[in-house]
Amino acid sequence: MKYDLVILAAGLGSRLKSLTKNIPKAMVKYKGKRFIEIQINNIDKKYINKFIVVLGYKSIILKKFLLKKFPEINFEFVYNKNFRNNNSGQSFFHAYKMIKTKEYIHLNCDCIFSKRHFKKLIKSKFKNLISVRSDIKLSDKMENVEAIKNKITKLSLLNTSSSKYKAFGVAKISKNAMLKNINLYKKLSTKEKKVVNYYTLIRKNLKKIDYRLLKSNKNHLCEANFQKDLRNFNLENV
Repeated sequence: MKYDLVILAAGLGSRLKSLTKNIPKAMVKYKGKRFIEIQINNIDKKYINKFIVVLGYKSIILKKFLLKKFPEINFEFVYNKNFRNNNSGQSFFHAYKMIKTKEYIHLNCDCIFSKRHFKKLIKSKFKNLISVRSDIKLSDKMENVEAIKNKITKLSLLNTSSSKYKAFGVAKISKNAMLKNINLYKKLSTKEKKVVNYYTLIRKNLKKIDYRLLKSNKNHLCEANFQKDLRNFNLENV
């Protein structure tokens, strides 16, 4: 089976401060390589139907880099012109019509992963799969996960005694689930559409769609929300 793959790379990356003053967040370096470069290198491309990249902040820099670094890949670029005033929900809305496969791979550009983790993602029998880690200190304002066995029962930005994992922007999502998320997005007010992130849409649809856990650890899955996060990166095979 092949998958369309979406990389959300429109955001300002403002929480990374000086690292994104002159480049987009997707081009921040780890061990001398750009985040998006690590992502694409660790993707088994024989399983990918097409690469869709949502551009915004410093879009020309990122587009030029990708076309030069990966001339063998036929990228499809989407531009989110309102990137300064919205969140990942609106970025994804610009791309969803381009997704044609029954399931697609969803990536946030600030998440990097090992080849092993990506292989587990695409080989899983589950259609809706979200990457998580338990080897991390949970707190409010991160995507806290509650689960029974491997089924996600709750996503929340509040850390409670029942929170066991942190969710990451590395997921496999069925077209059915995606369309439910998009339908929910369309019903939001103009103000809500500007601030909603894509995982909020997933959170609100959890009763309608079963999402499963793809468990990982710091050697196979990392995310950079802040500069200090980079110090905790320990990804294999970079």
